[in-house]
Amino acid sequence: MKRVIFVKPQIENPKLIFDIFKKHNPDSSFVNPHICLVFPFESNLETRIIESIINDVLSKYISFTIQLSGLSVSYEKRNNFLFLNVIDELNILKQMSSDLYNCLGNNAKLKGQYTPHITIAKSKSVEEIDQVNKDTQTLLQPIYNATISTIYCKKLIKDSNGNIKLEDEIEFELPHNH
Repeated sequence: MKRVIFVKPQIENPKLIFDIFKKHNPDSSFVNPHICLVFPFESNLETRIIESIINDVLSKYISFTIQLSGLSVSYEKRNNFLFLNVIDELNILKQMSSDLYNCLGNNAKLKGQYTPHITIAKSKSVEEIDQVNKDTQTLLQPIYNATISTIYCKKLIKDSNGNIKLEDEIEFELPHNH
């Protein structure tokens, strides 16, 4: 079974980011802007075991703020991506991701370096991703503040037409700092 662990940041003034995401990211049919902590992974672990890992790993964290600022392009073989950069000065997202990967062990492997980001556009065409990047640069505010307070583990399910949908599995609420 394929799963993914991610956060949906509560973004101040999110309308433009959501509009760009819906227009240029085909994944918008089944998910909103998000930051993956553990990228899609294949695992037959029982839900209660994954829930226990998430609870153990994340119980030491409280909700926190990040900033979203600037864009990066990633050119890859199958797709090209436009990322909204995440500024997490305390590296909390990196630490969470690292802790989750460590506790999941062989059930999830990180390929490459973990850099938190929001994929706001995706295209097979280099020209298209470059144009979206150019157009988007002038539209976005210099900085967006966002709060991280909920972590989700969802199952990726393919329907009879081969379309992916996310099925809720675990929702973990970080305590708020009072």
